[in-house]
Amino acid sequence: MRSTKNKCEGTSKRSKICNIKECEKGTKDFRSIQCERFNQKSFADKFYIWEAYFDGTNNMQNKNQCALNCRPLGYKFYATLNQRVINGTPCKLHLNETGVCVDGKCEVTTLCIFCLSTIQD
Repeated sequence: MRSTKNKCEGTSKRSKICNIKECEKGTKDFRSIQCERFNQKSFADKFYIWEAYFDGTNNMQNKNQCALNCRPLGYKFYATLNQRVINGTPCKLHLNETGVCVDGKCEVTTLCIFCLSTIQD
């Protein structure tokens, strides 16, 4: 929050990007890996094989790019399986500008390719 004196109020938070390696060919997208975690969980009393739903997340007009939107394979619907993706998940700020999700918001970064081979719980 900003005060009338242009000073920030409240707690500050600093984030650090620690994986800047280019993804190897054939590596799964980080958002897809997060969707796959729901494969073993019941959704509306059924089990599905989930994949990332990018049309709902990479549209720059979509203000909630940092939600985990996934689509079950072979079906024509998608669901928001989590209100926030894991911090560090890529998102789009503008046509040629990539960011990363931090605490549910798409933030600016100078890096454009992110790859995580495993997710730590």
